[in-house]
Amino acid sequence: MRVDTRLGLGLIRGTLSRDLLVCGPAGTGKTYSILVVLHKLARKYPGLRILICREVRASLAQSVLVTFEQEVLVRDVMSRLAQGASRRTRQSYIYPNGSEIAVAGLDKPTKALSSAWDVIYVNEAIETTEEAWETLQTRLGRPGRPTRLGYLIGDTNPGDPSHWLRKRADAGLTKLWDTTFEANPAMHDGIGWTPAGLSYVATLDRLTGSRKKRLRYGLWAAGEGAWFDGFDPDKHVANGDPSLAEYDPDHPVYVGLDSGNESAAVWFQVRPPGIVVFADYYSKGRGAYGVALDVIEASDRFCGGRVDSISTDPAGRSATSIGPTVFGEYERAGLGVHPWPTRSILDSLSLLESFISIDPPELLIHPRCQALINAFANYKRAQRQRQWVDKPVDPQHPYEDLIDALRGGLCDKFPEGRKPEPLLPRVDARRLR
Repeated sequence: MRVDTRLGLGLIRGTLSRDLLVCGPAGTGKTYSILVVLHKLARKYPGLRILICREVRASLAQSVLVTFEQEVLVRDVMSRLAQGASRRTRQSYIYPNGSEIAVAGLDKPTKALSSAWDVIYVNEAIETTEEAWETLQTRLGRPGRPTRLGYLIGDTNPGDPSHWLRKRADAGLTKLWDTTFEANPAMHDGIGWTPAGLSYVATLDRLTGSRKKRLRYGLWAAGEGAWFDGFDPDKHVANGDPSLAEYDPDHPVYVGLDSGNESAAVWFQVRPPGIVVFADYYSKGRGAYGVALDVIEASDRFCGGRVDSISTDPAGRSATSIGPTVFGEYERAGLGVHPWPTRSILDSLSLLESFISIDPPELLIHPRCQALINAFANYKRAQRQRQWVDKPVDPQHPYEDLIDALRGGLCDKFPEGRKPEPLLPRVDARRLR
């Protein structure tokens, strides 16, 4: 169903969520449909106050306002509403019945946050913050405004799975509407693809990695600059059967521990399909002794106290660092820890990636390990002169702490890297006769 139809029916029936996010791949007609509904509301109900906003005001002039003026208003023979100020400086569109559709940027929020509104539309909501989103909610449903409205509506292409918008939707705070290309009549006529649709989808099919997942298929996947762009929760997380990633007493347990003000730990085993992670841990400002107690307690809980090897950053042994104190606190708590082998960051990340990039994948994570799953989705490359480089962003807590713990633990298990299985000696079959 088209987005404007769904919105219209929701308004008529009174079933539309007052906290709504319309999400889908690029080209599904999200923005156009929302603008059509806002325009119809402004025409039908006198004195309405509607706000269109985006994180940066300048971005509206060359995107949303172009669509509104050249497609929505022109189609309804109301281009006169756009006369006067340019799109770059326009503050509002005033309707003959006194309704107003105002325009503002959250980078200059005075107009947006100093008034009461009946409907607020946040374009490209993924660009803004949860604080801004919740602040906008306080501008709705205020005394003196129509009680039948009070809607906060956003639209976006999917982003990182751990983005606050996705978390709000998962928690039930925001209603999520997924859209498809079939919802856009310019792309699909209800029977098959239109020529424009075929051409556009062919362009999207040429994308790669996370861009293709997000813009072609509408999946929440790691964004631009993601280090592990091959990480896929559908493949690497045991969502369908968590028991596949539970602790197995027939295999040794390895723990990688990243020490510091922000500490992280990862419990894993080497068994089919390769590396199986069954527990993770993250804390901030806990102190080394407290972290050690937490790790011991987690080991008791997840694997009956069995830990065959626990290793941490070798920098902790440096006489010029806080390492000796940290190791002493670990020992005082009863946690035996040794340093993992010294390897470059790039080399150890390559080791970790070797378990992810292969098909079928050789990394399986228990779904309870949300901190580690979010780290894989959000661990970023650094950017130099607008180019992504083979160096991680520094710092990027808490993601780097979880990734460091796992890559360090793998270096401890594979100190010389992954080696191929030894070949069996060749035997002359004639000698077996």
